[in-house]
Amino acid sequence: VYAVALDNQAKTEAAVATLVAANDRWPNQYDLLMTLVGYLQKTGNREAVYPYLSSLTAIAPNDPNVKKLLVQFGIK
Repeated sequence: VYAVALDNQAKTEAAVATLVAANDRWPNQYDLLMTLVGYLQKTGNREAVYPYLSSLTAIAPNDPNVKKLLVQFGIK
């Protein structure tokens, strides 16, 4: 929730940092990872997306949203 509030205040980089820290503490949380990937896309940091996409693929391989992201990033 804090990361969303930061993003709403045009502090997306800070939101990303918050989500990365949260992911380090609570790994493999679907909603957290999806939000993090979205914010990384928003900041134009495409390279940083790949490890989080890998985690998403591991925990939700058949999820349509994950499959869409994989296609979007040219994976598979």
